[in-house]
Amino acid sequence: REEATVDLYSARSRRQEALTIGRRLGLEPQDLEKWFFRVLTELEEAKGQDAQLKEMFAPVHVPPMSSLQREEALAFLTDTNLVQRILADMESLGYMGEEEAKLLGYCVSVSRLLDKPLSAIIQSGSGAGKSFLAETVQELTPPEGVVLYSRLSPQALYHMPKDYLRHKMVRMEERVGGESCDYQIRALQSANVLKQCIVVKDPITGQLHAKENEVLGPIAYWETTTSLYLNPENTSRCFEIPLDESPEQTRRIHERQKVLKTLEGLAGPDHRERVVERHHSAQRLLEKVAVVIPYVHLLKFPDNWLRARRDHDRFLHLIEVLAFLHQHQRPRKQHQG
Repeated sequence: REEATVDLYSARSRRQEALTIGRRLGLEPQDLEKWFFRVLTELEEAKGQDAQLKEMFAPVHVPPMSSLQREEALAFLTDTNLVQRILADMESLGYMGEEEAKLLGYCVSVSRLLDKPLSAIIQSGSGAGKSFLAETVQELTPPEGVVLYSRLSPQALYHMPKDYLRHKMVRMEERVGGESCDYQIRALQSANVLKQCIVVKDPITGQLHAKENEVLGPIAYWETTTSLYLNPENTSRCFEIPLDESPEQTRRIHERQKVLKTLEGLAGPDHRERVVERHHSAQRLLEKVAVVIPYVHLLKFPDNWLRARRDHDRFLHLIEVLAFLHQHQRPRKQHQG
């Protein structure tokens, strides 16, 4: 049998091959030309989809850190008042009050770098500031370390590139957007891996065979909700962060809103950029190190309900995150090399 090469981009090549095949098989050359053009169109569409996927999951460019940026980031990480610096920076970005919520949110973000990250659910009424808290934490997280979704379809996580989510903070804009993939998210939180076996058809032979999709964690996970009911399967894996809905907090927010309309508020964008840049550089300087809690045997934790087994583990991981964040201030040692 003879083989032929057709340049699908060339009308002349398509026409000539259509005439040849038409004579041999008794087919209309015009119909064959149309078929060649449909093939070209489908290939172009597939090529466009591949390019779109590559762009969607392309690594985020990390700019080189200047010596000045490194110096400022190290000064920040070695400041003995690091926690207060973090809270002050978040307040300078506009998030007033809520010190526990802000610090816990920041810890969830940093925990993405560890083998066992934290997760959180921010729960409050509409307008209390839960989205703003999540946005502020995301803004202080280096772009290469966070992904944001408004909605996930049930199968979306299964078909992501294998390493795309590793050591990232996955932020779901609203609880309702992630309900359809609750199970997949819980699997990534608990097992650090998501596996699915599906049946696919071989495009050449037409035979069916099994294919395994694997997506790796670990991930830190954020979501917000106004719902008063939270699934116990989710809350046992997350810190629940209620927000302050008091008149005092409302007054703090009003004062901040007024400042934005003053001369001081005009200087905001430049200051914001410097703060964000400092936190990005600082988090990029955090190295993967093991954390030992020397006083762990002195800790006591409630043990009269089953959920305490997971809560205790999460409590220890929170201590680990705080030590990890202060790694440039804590003694670093070696054990057996």
